Amino acid sequence: MKSLKSSILILFFLIGITLYSQENSDFHFRKIQVNDGLSENAVYCILQDSKGFMWFGTKDGLNRYDGNNFRIFRKNAKNTQSIGNNFIRCIIEGQDSQLYIGTDAGLYIMDTVEETFTKMNYKTVDNGEVTTAVNSIYSDQKGNIWIGTMFQGIFILDVANQKLKKVEVNGFDLGANATWSIYGDASGNIWIGTRVGLLRYNSDTEKLDPVKGLCTFSESSEHEVLYIFEDKSGDLWLGTWSGGLRLYNKQSNSYTSYLDSQNSDQYVTHIRSVFQYDNTNLLIGSDDGLYLFNTEHKTTKRIDIPHIQYSLSDQNVYSIAKDKEGGIWIGTYFGGVNYLNPSMLSIETYYPNIPEGTLSGKAVSQFCEDQYSNLWIATEDGGINYFNTKTKKITQPIHTSYHNTHALLLDGDNLWIGTFSRGIDVYNTKTKHLSNFRYSREDRQTIDDDCIFSLYKTRKGDIYAGTPVGLNKYDRISKKFIRIEEVSGFIYDIEEDDHGNLWLATYGSGAMKLDATVNKWVHYDTIQNVNNPIVGSKLTDIYIDSQKKMLFSSEGRGIFIYDYKTDNFKNISETDGLPNNVTYGILDDANGNWWISSNKGLICFNITEPEKFRLYNKEDGLQSNQFNYKSSYKAKNGKFYFGGINGFSSFYPQNLSQIRNTISPPVEITHINILGNQDFELNHQVQTKLNKKETIELPYNRSSFTINYVSLSYITQAKNLYAYRLEGVDSDWNYVGNNKSVTYVNLSPGKYLFKVKASNNDGLWNETGTEIEIEILPPFWLSLPAKIIYLALLLAFAYALISYYWKKNVKRQQQQLEAFKTEQETLAFKSKIDFFTTIAHEVRTPLSLITAPLEEVINTHEGSNDTKQNLSIIEKNCDRLTVLINQLLDFRKMDSTKYVLNPEKINLYEHISELYDRFKKTAQRKEIDFSLNLPQDKDIYIYSDADALTKIVGNLLTNALKYTKNKIELSLFKNYDNSYTIMVEDNGRGISDAHKKLIFDPFYQVQADDGKVGTGLGLALVKNLTEVMGGQIDVVDGKNTGTIFIFTFSDIEQKPLSENYEEQTLPMFTPSRISDTQNDRKYNILIVEDNPEMSDFIKNSLKNEYTIDTALNAVDALLLLEENSYDIIISDIMMPGIDGISFTKKLKSELSYSHIPIILLSAKTENAVKVDGLLSGADVFIEKPFSISYLRAQILSLLENRKAILDAFNRSPLASYSNLVSNKHDELFLNRLNEEIEKHISEENFSVESLTDIFNISRSNLQRKLKTISGVTPGDYLRNYRLRKACKLLLETDMRINEVAFHVGFNSASYFTKVFQKTYNMLPKEFISKYTNNDSGEEW
Repeated sequence: MKSLKSSILILFFLIGITLYSQENSDFHFRKIQVNDGLSENAVYCILQDSKGFMWFGTKDGLNRYDGNNFRIFRKNAKNTQSIGNNFIRCIIEGQDSQLYIGTDAGLYIMDTVEETFTKMNYKTVDNGEVTTAVNSIYSDQKGNIWIGTMFQGIFILDVANQKLKKVEVNGFDLGANATWSIYGDASGNIWIGTRVGLLRYNSDTEKLDPVKGLCTFSESSEHEVLYIFEDKSGDLWLGTWSGGLRLYNKQSNSYTSYLDSQNSDQYVTHIRSVFQYDNTNLLIGSDDGLYLFNTEHKTTKRIDIPHIQYSLSDQNVYSIAKDKEGGIWIGTYFGGVNYLNPSMLSIETYYPNIPEGTLSGKAVSQFCEDQYSNLWIATEDGGINYFNTKTKKITQPIHTSYHNTHALLLDGDNLWIGTFSRGIDVYNTKTKHLSNFRYSREDRQTIDDDCIFSLYKTRKGDIYAGTPVGLNKYDRISKKFIRIEEVSGFIYDIEEDDHGNLWLATYGSGAMKLDATVNKWVHYDTIQNVNNPIVGSKLTDIYIDSQKKMLFSSEGRGIFIYDYKTDNFKNISETDGLPNNVTYGILDDANGNWWISSNKGLICFNITEPEKFRLYNKEDGLQSNQFNYKSSYKAKNGKFYFGGINGFSSFYPQNLSQIRNTISPPVEITHINILGNQDFELNHQVQTKLNKKETIELPYNRSSFTINYVSLSYITQAKNLYAYRLEGVDSDWNYVGNNKSVTYVNLSPGKYLFKVKASNNDGLWNETGTEIEIEILPPFWLSLPAKIIYLALLLAFAYALISYYWKKNVKRQQQQLEAFKTEQETLAFKSKIDFFTTIAHEVRTPLSLITAPLEEVINTHEGSNDTKQNLSIIEKNCDRLTVLINQLLDFRKMDSTKYVLNPEKINLYEHISELYDRFKKTAQRKEIDFSLNLPQDKDIYIYSDADALTKIVGNLLTNALKYTKNKIELSLFKNYDNSYTIMVEDNGRGISDAHKKLIFDPFYQVQADDGKVGTGLGLALVKNLTEVMGGQIDVVDGKNTGTIFIFTFSDIEQKPLSENYEEQTLPMFTPSRISDTQNDRKYNILIVEDNPEMSDFIKNSLKNEYTIDTALNAVDALLLLEENSYDIIISDIMMPGIDGISFTKKLKSELSYSHIPIILLSAKTENAVKVDGLLSGADVFIEKPFSISYLRAQILSLLENRKAILDAFNRSPLASYSNLVSNKHDELFLNRLNEEIEKHISEENFSVESLTDIFNISRSNLQRKLKTISGVTPGDYLRNYRLRKACKLLLETDMRINEVAFHVGFNSASYFTKVFQKTYNMLPKEFISKYTNNDSGEEW
């Protein structure tokens, strides 16, 4: 029995749900819950403020909602200005942007600008105050705030006078009886609903009077009033706890009960909200659901459908409010906020659900209308549905062969059903009989495939079935199918036009037509241009509108319009203004609008004004944004049906077209987020100024921010559009669609005005919008105080500058005079230096022609004593002249370029001793007492430049020898800081203090007497060299007379060897080595010298030992090199045309001459010139004037070193070929030569001619080159290479001697042995024995 009762209850529950779903399916609610940002799902009160924000009071905080985001205000123990309690029961808006908020802990007042809360703590005359829960708040016509509490009764707050008064009930102590509702009617009367019933305020007695018949002071809750509402007739509707809905007539003081337990079939309890839905209906919110009560007919309809997804989220309704656009907001206890857009109730949407009477499948594929104006509906996942358009009831009377159905056709009483993979079902609507047609491979009179996507009956009564394979025609007589052979492809839809043509929409093959005039099929894919969008298109539906236009929808290419006149198709796609290229179906209304289903919703499109399209989507009440293929139907009564992936939607297009949102939306800037800011105080200041619309000031280092803005139009937030501009940055408005924020980064200091405007869901723009001024403050150094400081500093600087130049102008005449004098002295000095340097360079070559022959004459030891004495005098003066020239050039070198030090380790003791010895003979000859003082330690080592040290000390000693009387003292001291001091003291007449400052200047001399003359450069050179060495030179008076020069110096930092140039040490030259060389053949030497006298002198000096050729320039020398072979080239550097260094580089870069050693002669003595010469490839660099003996020694050294290398190489059969080369060019040549010989070493016919062909060189040049490098002819070189290769093979491999002979190119082993013995003085066997046991480490 109990089970039966349960079953009956469940049955009634399901029937109830079915009835709800039939009658109320057009009420679709948008849910806003915790998952969307709401603080808590129990919503007690709802308010839209004057700005347009929605406020929701919950059990866990106060929520401000802008359609996208929530601002939640909760109690914060650390913030005394936060709200004191999180349970929000009621809320109203007062004056000056204040909100009065009733909580479980009293009344709070919110300043919405500052976003701060203050508790209402006023007290009554008897010290009473509001401390308990506040259930209701009301602001009367005088601005007083009425407060209804849970346990403390009712209070009036006089806002103007800041007084609180408790209102007493006449004849009764309200006590702990709760006050639920306070309401002021149109006449200004105050009505209060309480636990005991309805009360009315008597302004005369200033007390509350119980309403007769609606108030009882017993514990019964029979008259408990939860909500009060006045209708347009002035009657009060009362929502009660247990008495249902009561209508109270104030004139007759009587009431009528509805929805109560006695007078209504539908009992509704706990009515917490009564709301005027329209002129004749009230919305009743209760714990038993949401009801629509008709005030004229006094009928009731429940709106919410429990457990249905699109219905109200919870049946416990606590609050109802309407916004400025007419949207209805419903607060529930468990389901958060529900939003209802009444303007969209004209759209009826049917979703799939479990209970009977609802749609059985989600994906709706086709509609078919019967004679009763009811619809057969095919679904892809729930079979066939039958929709009664009058009762709104949906049933499933047919059990098809398969649940996936795609096509419907009503042929009389027979309903043809196309299934996916189960063929065609034919259902007789009268007999309920179901038959099936299937594909058979053996029977060509069956359908060509079991997947049926389209069914169509022509005006003649012919039935066609389209499949993924092709087209089939039904033969009614034989009840068989005829396959249309001319048609192949995926047939998605079939339609017949008014001309009798049969059209096919194919998926991937475009459009096809059976031309009725010629009875032939036209395949437009084959006759249209390949660039026509119709070719290869995936057509999904065919529709003929009321204007007889043939329309095709497509997947991916928009829609197509067929033009009968041109037999062509016009395409309309996204580029033409269509919102989406995926279209599923098309219907047209009486106004010529096309209604197109797509993946973005339902498009209302007019071809004459494509830019004014309207888009409807799920938020407007449609089943989904995505629809389904050819699932569109216009019923006989003009109602549209569109099926999609989540049910179907229906509407009358004229009703939907008339709906327009005419409310201009408020636009608000909700937040400015400063990027990277962690300063809460700054954020609060910015938000407060934003609320006040005051200028927002930001520091220069906080100039990056995001501005959030919103259109307070709630119907369809996704359709609201925005445009913004920042004056000072943006030149024009930026239209950004539905984007609700913009970010600016690193704005420069200055003032900016941000403006934003927005539209509502129907494109109505609020052109005024809103704006906020933002000022980026400059850093202090760019602020106004800083600029004032800068100006003051600038003026002070200008004053100081003028004063400075004024004083400076006084001295300008003297300075100009001194500067002119200095300039003249400098010019004179430069002229002297340039003149003497030029003369010095020119004198070196003639001087060489004097000293070199003089050396030859002296070496003969011929002539009388007088002649020898005269020659000695000439030699000494030549030496002095050489010293003077070198000294002049050294000074010029110091003046023009930085002197490059060459530090080396020097024994200072020995170095000073050698200098002493050098000058000692001169001092003895002049009868001067020359003494030397040295430290006891003889091992005094220092890193210094020996040449610079010699020049410094030498010039000091020369100066002392010139001016002393008879005594010079040279001393060396080691100082405590590891520096050294050299002192040169004489006993001459001394130097005055005035002259001491000038003696180190170039060309300056103390007045000469006694014939003592000089150049005036010695001490200047000493000064310059001392500074380069980092030392110090001083001059002081002697103890009695004379002068002391004090030179102090220390170690010079040693640089890496790669940075210093070191001259090569020359071999010792002895006459015997010349004679040895002369016994050999004469070597050939080429002299390149532009001075004929110098050229002839060198030639005459060397002609006895060598064969000499001369050339006056490099060009002539190159001509001689082409004709002759030379062992050495001697070249001057300074020559007309090609100089010596360039000549050297050219020779070293050419294969024919790179092996020839080169000696460079030059009058230039700078180290840089020497380095350039040696780097160009020269082997020796000799300065002019030079000793002819030195030149001979260098020539002999080069030749004998070369001869020694060749002898060592030829003696050792295992020596490396790298020993033969002395430069990179020769190394490359020899490597390549050896590689070529190695390639052909086994070829006995490989000869010298083979090498000349390979190298493209003449035999003579090859012989000259190889002779110089290796000392042998090319033939001998080739033979020796074979023998050396044989030596390696004999030692490194197990090959026999005869195998080695053939491998290295000998045609017989005996000849190989003979040549081997002749070359190495041993047989091959002996060679193997010797070198196998050799431990000497001889080089290979």
